[in-house]
Amino acid sequence: MKRILKFDEDSGVLVCESGCILENLNEMLAPKGFMIPLDLGSKGSCMIGGNVSSNAGGLRVIKYGSMHGNILGLEVVLPNGDVLDMLSDLQKDNTGYHIKNIFIGNFFEISLSVLIRNSGAEGTLGIITKVAIKVVPKPNQVVTILCKVIFLMTSYCHRLTNNVISFALLLMCSIYSAWPAWSWEKYCLHLNSWMQNA
Repeated sequence: MKRILKFDEDSGVLVCESGCILENLNEMLAPKGFMIPLDLGSKGSCMIGGNVSSNAGGLRVIKYGSMHGNILGLEVVLPNGDVLDMLSDLQKDNTGYHIKNIFIGNFFEISLSVLIRNSGAEGTLGIITKVAIKVVPKPNQVVTILCKVIFLMTSYCHRLTNNVISFALLLMCSIYSAWPAWSWEKYCLHLNSWMQNA
């Protein structure tokens, strides 16, 4: 259950079994200039089948979307032992119903920063055995930017601050991959804690 079945560099599609570790997949793709669009803290131990079944988002969810949008096909074993072969590796497939989506879960979004539902079937409807996933080109470099935004307390200033942040995200849409929102006080607490433990 840990085999990589095929990787097509032209289409950017990886087909593998569900027991493949996320970090191992990225290590296999890195020399070819690609990466899995999912990045989790548990990448050294989490399996791609579980990531798909729980509709994992991870650190790059803002840029690349959740697993729901990156899965092209699945092979699933149902509780009665039947095997559903939906292992299409086409970027766009309009043939029949998209039954694979009920095994991945739902992802509804209100805005860039507020998610109202992010859940998957998590193995209750069937066990995912194979996955066809869309991979993305690996960036040439990674840059971390820390910026301070002062949130003012009046409602007008709050709306203005949100508009500035939204505009900045639009300008950086091709380069950003994560947007954590911390208050300055929370950042200082983390920084002080880190400095004391270093």
